[in-house]
Amino acid sequence: MAGTLVLKQFQIDHTGISGANLYVKARNAGLFAFLLNLIGLDPTATVKVDTGSIEFRNSSLKGMTSVTTGLTSVAAFVGGYEKPIGWLVTGFCAFFALSIVTFSTPDPEWVFFTSGVGIFLICVAIYAFKKVMYIGFETSGGATYMIAFKRSVIEGVAIDIARIEEAITLVNSLISSAASGKNVTSTQNVQNFGKEATLSYAKTPVIEEVATPSANEHPGWKWDEASQQWVPE
Repeated sequence: MAGTLVLKQFQIDHTGISGANLYVKARNAGLFAFLLNLIGLDPTATVKVDTGSIEFRNSSLKGMTSVTTGLTSVAAFVGGYEKPIGWLVTGFCAFFALSIVTFSTPDPEWVFFTSGVGIFLICVAIYAFKKVMYIGFETSGGATYMIAFKRSVIEGVAIDIARIEEAITLVNSLISSAASGKNVTSTQNVQNFGKEATLSYAKTPVIEEVATPSANEHPGWKWDEASQQWVPE
């Protein structure tokens, strides 16, 4: 995956009145990049989705590249997050090694054990909070456009996996609606009816029409509904 950016804007609009149902904008990380961004010199990447198309735009000091494709030409819209598992492994190894050092002597050096616990907890915290999220799409021709981003402390844009799932669900609904020509609404919430449940539509009963005898069949007679027989007029 490409370099990780910091999030500037993550907007979801179910109504579309803003001009985009989904708009994601990110910039390079760092204070210097933030200052450059204020004067419009820092590279940025954006993903914009509306009811008809998806646009990926990447701007830098060298210029700007924009790719737009129709929703019916999108093979997949992807999103998710990754966590740095290396920090968790490092913390466990440090704790294990310092624990061995602590108990390898007749007189345990508890300072090593305490240090191991501290390092392990720090690594666990980094693993839990230093997650990288990504969002993008793949065209039917196989081209992939993706941006990876993390939360920006300066901009203070809060984002979590729930927002990513909401964005994916919304875009999938737009893609399905564009492909079928109907209004399709996707959802992440599935009602549980059991481990082996089977749901089907109820059959509509067929109502048979009862033909009423015509007086033309028996001139001079009429049909009596009460007795269900012909009687003289």
